[in-house]
Amino acid sequence: MHSARKVANFLIEEASRQGEGLTPLQVIKLVYIAHGFMLGKHKKPLVADRIEAWKYGPVIEDLYHQVKRYGRGAITSKISEDILSSPFSDEEESIMRGVLETHGHCNGIRLSALTHQKGTPWQKTRETLGQYSIIPDDVIQDYYKDFKLDKKQLGLI
Repeated sequence: MHSARKVANFLIEEASRQGEGLTPLQVIKLVYIAHGFMLGKHKKPLVADRIEAWKYGPVIEDLYHQVKRYGRGAITSKISEDILSSPFSDEEESIMRGVLETHGHCNGIRLSALTHQKGTPWQKTRETLGQYSIIPDDVIQDYYKDFKLDKKQLGLI
């Protein structure tokens, strides 16, 4: 498992290599979605941070506070992270690149809408445990296990 900051930096750097910038809302949602696909496909968490059911969707509080200063603009610098963390595995990099390929073109509002649909882990958690509750990994895993990183199946094209 990794910090959400490290995963965010990977996504920001990959997007930058493709000539794209990511906003805070995009990064927060992409980290969450990558975590979901890692759980669903490999039954292993990607991030160690708690994911909470906030009013406007799943949020990793520490990551939110690190990037909120950018507002609606692109994040322009690396987020500070623990330099002693382990490297990403090939599986983890594959998931993160796949999420960026399938979801990276979506703006933050669209990504947020995807995480708010009926039956999503965010919706289930808010309904059963309430706002600001931790979204359990088993609920996230169960939701993402049937999805593939395919734009057509995900309804993104």
